Amino acid sequence: MSRLTESERAEVKATVAAVREAGLITPAEDLAIYAARLSGERAAECGSNGQNVVVMVRRGKVATVMLRRDNQPATRTALMVDRVLKMNGGV
Repeated sequence: MSRLTESERAEVKATVAAVREAGLITPAEDLAIYAARLSGERAAECGSNGQNVVVMVRRGKVATVMLRRDNQPATRTALMVDRVLKMNGGV
């Protein structure tokens, strides 16, 4: 999450915490959470053209945080997960 600002990191963490609190993160399932959306200018500033901050959860634990463009598929198959949650209003 080093490409994100402190406020963006806080937004992502809050979204993941809300998903966890709702019981949607389980050790039995891999999950992709679209947790935040960057503006076009902001995405360019951080060295990526991805607008969506996607948190990959594997076996109940956050495995990675990545940026994905709107034109990249947001499907279970493309992300190699059991479920995709779109919490950021994007895509």
